[in-house]
Amino acid sequence: MHVWTPWRRVRPKVIFLGFNPPASSRLYITSQRIVLIRDIDAWREVAGEMTPLGMPTAIAKQAKLKALKEHGVRAYCALIPGTFRVAESRKNTKRGSWIQLHVEDSKGERYALSFWKTDGKDDKTLSAIQARFGLE
Repeated sequence: MHVWTPWRRVRPKVIFLGFNPPASSRLYITSQRIVLIRDIDAWREVAGEMTPLGMPTAIAKQAKLKALKEHGVRAYCALIPGTFRVAESRKNTKRGSWIQLHVEDSKGERYALSFWKTDGKDDKTLSAIQARFGLE
């Protein structure tokens, strides 16, 4: 799952970056929330900051993330679908399962959400996500 804002910018700000495998993650869909919990991967978190000017910050951030991971800390993203209005929806089930939503909250902030399963088709999960956002 990726979350970034706003969806109509050349370089949107990433709020939560989901990783492709082999990152270990679990998606929970309840009646109130959609939650993704994943293990912290320090290298993937700082790889984009590894430039000559960003190196000191990236090294410090990587050390902090490694210390958190040693204590068993995980990264998570929780969404409350009832607080969003869906502006646009795209879905693809040809290779795996993928859905992208452009949503707007009650304050007018815009977000882009991407959900995907890379290990094959999973129409039940996509249907559950769509149902939580009122798309079915």
